[in-house]
Amino acid sequence: MYVKENELMITLQDNTYMYYQTAENTAQNALQNFYTTCTSNGINLDNIVIAECRLRNSRQKDIDIFIVN
Repeated sequence: MYVKENELMITLQDNTYMYYQTAENTAQNALQNFYTTCTSNGINLDNIVIAECRLRNSRQKDIDIFIVN
């Protein structure tokens, strides 16, 4: 049976959302992986302000929440 990877839901300061498929098991690790992936692909995230990250499983249940202060 195929299990969908975890999904990182990134809430930006302006209440818009970004989603990132990840195999990580904590929101903080998934966020770091997201930044690494973006920068290695030439995507600049310097002006993006993140408010909150939620790592969710395939049933959309929160696994871990990382609040950015």
